[in-house]
Amino acid sequence: MLLVGNQPGNAQAMSQEYGDKNLHLVAYACLAGAIHLSLTRYRAAITLAGIALLGGLDEFIQSFFPYRSSDLTDLLTDLLAAVAAIVLISLAARLGRVSPHASKH
Repeated sequence: MLLVGNQPGNAQAMSQEYGDKNLHLVAYACLAGAIHLSLTRYRAAITLAGIALLGGLDEFIQSFFPYRSSDLTDLLTDLLAAVAAIVLISLAARLGRVSPHASKH
């Protein structure tokens, strides 16, 4: 993700086609989902911390390239994507554990 997005021309072309914030939402939601699903303890906290670290690193790296720019709203979008992924995975897990057709004895 960091490599493809920081190659000259790639980020601009993808941003024009799909929108910068949409790319951040999809990429970081997938990354957050992978992190969250790989953990068993402190899943939400570690996922959010990891996304904050990776998103911050991404923005920091971008500040060194003349054809890229560092943007705090991108980092906030990354964190929003992580929260959305955590909520969706948690809801799916709860719904998977509760069967609507379970017998009531």
